Amino acid sequence: MRIPTRRSTFIVLFVGLGVVVLWLAGAACEKSHPILGRWRTDGPSNLLFEYRADGTVHLIEETRTFQVFRYQLKEGSTIHLYDGMGRVRVYQYRIDGDEMVYFRITGSEEEVKETFRRE
Repeated sequence: MRIPTRRSTFIVLFVGLGVVVLWLAGAACEKSHPILGRWRTDGPSNLLFEYRADGTVHLIEETRTFQVFRYQLKEGSTIHLYDGMGRVRVYQYRIDGDEMVYFRITGSEEEVKETFRRE
């Protein structure tokens, strides 16, 4: 059995540290999801929502902020919104530039539920 030398121990630690640094750099450079940020509803209500990376949606009213939903993005451009009681609303969503649309597909038609503009 061979006893590790100081040099081989140093090489193993150096390579391990390099792997960790590269992994952290890759995680930091990942492109954020386009849903993240602030979105204002169209229409008379003009509510401002902020979608955060931690999976929460906050309603912003002047200087106050309230968490109103948790969200999960699923395959096929589907979003699940969970309210404070755990009830879920499921929508398809589409983001095109500064516009986001929530809709449901009923039969062969899209039923638009909400339209947002990026702030």
